[in-house]
Amino acid sequence: MALGKKIAPSREERVRRGIEILEKAGRLRAEIRRKIGGDFPDSAEVIREIREERDADG
Repeated sequence: MALGKKIAPSREERVRRGIEILEKAGRLRAEIRRKIGGDFPDSAEVIREIREERDADG
């Protein structure tokens, strides 16, 4: 094997890592929801409000 050549992780390792990442993302989302006191705002509504403020200023 040549120096610096990496061996790809096994399918099981990729699946395990993917599950870990999803679990971590879920914990982060729950933490953020606790900090902001509820669900994330609807992004379409946020964008609409920003556009309305921008248009009112200009």
